[in-house]
Amino acid sequence: MDWYDFNLYLAADALTLDTAALLLGLCIGSFINVLALRTLKEESLWRKGSYCYHCHHRLGPLELIPVLSFLFLKGKCKHCQGKIHWHYPLVELATGLIFAAIVHFLGPKYWHPGLGVSGLDITLTVCGMLIFAAALIAVTITDFKEKLIPHEITYPAIILGIAYSAIVRHDLLGTMAGVGASYIIFDFIDHFGVQFYYLTHPGFKERHKVEDELDIDDQIDYTMEVGYLRADEADEPFMVMGGGDAVLSALIAAWLGWPKLIPALIIGFLVGAVMGSIYLLVELKKERLLNAALARFLGGFAAFAGLMVLALCGLTNSFPESNIWGNSVTYLLIGALGFGGGTIGIMTAPGPRLVKHFPFGPALAIGAIFAIFLITGTDGFIRPL
Repeated sequence: MDWYDFNLYLAADALTLDTAALLLGLCIGSFINVLALRTLKEESLWRKGSYCYHCHHRLGPLELIPVLSFLFLKGKCKHCQGKIHWHYPLVELATGLIFAAIVHFLGPKYWHPGLGVSGLDITLTVCGMLIFAAALIAVTITDFKEKLIPHEITYPAIILGIAYSAIVRHDLLGTMAGVGASYIIFDFIDHFGVQFYYLTHPGFKERHKVEDELDIDDQIDYTMEVGYLRADEADEPFMVMGGGDAVLSALIAAWLGWPKLIPALIIGFLVGAVMGSIYLLVELKKERLLNAALARFLGGFAAFAGLMVLALCGLTNSFPESNIWGNSVTYLLIGALGFGGGTIGIMTAPGPRLVKHFPFGPALAIGAIFAIFLITGTDGFIRPL
């Protein structure tokens, strides 16, 4: 019996595998924290051990235990009492849970024995999805912290994904088609999204043409009339979708192929609609612009949610045997589309505008994580030679 024989995996105790995956994920989560932050700081991963970002004291082994060190130290560095950010244990715990879920749900029962999928292919798929999930978590951290999806993380992961899809999934052509389609889709959304915003806010379009001709005081006055950017974002180009989002979509296609890319994007856009609406409302409240946009948000929410309800009612009449209203996903879909309509409502609200870039990468990452669990042993994810 070869070491990679599927029977070994089949005979292994599920609880043991899940526990091992959880512990591995906790450790990998700790590494992902370091990877993400050092990538943003352009620091080497290998030349320096883990250290406190406040006092730069090198951390000992007992300070590097995932989650537990944070709890024992009460969220503070024992050398300088600097506060340890809560995202460290959160990322470690989330990675552990995701790893355990992948190992559990891509277990033996999900692969039909008649498909001819080898034990080695299944083992490589589980390992590949763990690497893929780790890359998604890393870019989620960087996008949340700096609104940046580093190529230092995504490009190597794309190359690994393409190699995996070619060697294990036997679908190089479909994978490359998905990678190419990702760039086209996001460039299309960015171009026409910007045009839509300019159409609804013609004064904002003129801002980029006149700011270079104004002195600083005039720029401030003009900005308050047509739009508002934070000081640290004033030089950033206005866009609906960043280039990093297209690369992240290509990363998803590289690992999952275009059939799984579609549901990943759909879920990602629905999650992004909810996150984006909440993000905008919080920022509008901070800038005291909420009252002017809240009515448009509620109107957009009601309009889109109402249209979705009408569409589902039509489906129910056409397919009375379906149990659409008994499925919780139905209500999540209505709510997500409502938030999407609310976001459009905010964008079309008159008066001073808040123009602040929203990190869309985490929403795409969530969609990709969901797509991993759509893999089954009967959907042709691994194609026979």
